[in-house]
Amino acid sequence: MSQSRDVLERFLDVLVKQITATHPEYLTAPFTVAEIYQELVPYHSHRDLIGVEMNGDYEDALFRMLSGEGDYLVLDSEVALREMQAELATANPNAGLFHEFAAAEVRLHPSRVPASARTGPEVQPEERAADERSAEPVGAKAEEAAPVGPSRPEPGGSSEGGVVGHIETASTPPLASVKVAPPDRSETKDAESSDAMRVCHWCREALPARDSIHFCPFCGSDLRPSPCRKCGEPMEARWQFCGSCGTDVRA
Repeated sequence: MSQSRDVLERFLDVLVKQITATHPEYLTAPFTVAEIYQELVPYHSHRDLIGVEMNGDYEDALFRMLSGEGDYLVLDSEVALREMQAELATANPNAGLFHEFAAAEVRLHPSRVPASARTGPEVQPEERAADERSAEPVGAKAEEAAPVGPSRPEPGGSSEGGVVGHIETASTPPLASVKVAPPDRSETKDAESSDAMRVCHWCREALPARDSIHFCPFCGSDLRPSPCRKCGEPMEARWQFCGSCGTDVRA
């Protein structure tokens, strides 16, 4: 167990260093599970630094960290966390289960965030006051400085709509004459379906431009809609309830 904990410590140390160098905003902001094993610390380029010999050892370490072991990472998805913790409690857990939650957001545990990222340099009171003054809208200062009194039209101006002084103004048409065209639902629906086919539901990677693609070439997730076991209507990936009959499909 001590050896496993050492692997987790090295894994986190490599992850924090990589985030600091390439994505410092991830020190305090969430990122996806897929980004860890695809971009930040992939197995093939970081196995020596982490201290693992096989991909199975790499996945086991990441699986345990995502499950909450050692307070290294925090999963934002309660469903993903609950399922991985239940799998971890089995006699022979499937360490590759985290691939099913590739799009789930995860963040560094607050206790693992470097102190420099948690607390920035203190700002002197004089500098803070100057920043607040410079942040005031210019319009607000001009409004305070302008004298309050009744407004007067310019000489030669007209109080009726159309022309005031030398500035022409457009009269507002009656509300009854304004017609708003209804939105084209078909175009919106086509755009949504087109976007869904261009991006993987799980890892959010751009999919190849092909007529039919059933599996993501980046994370291996199944992109084909599965039918509802009650009404038979097709369901999108990651749905927990049928959109047609409301059946709970999580069990």
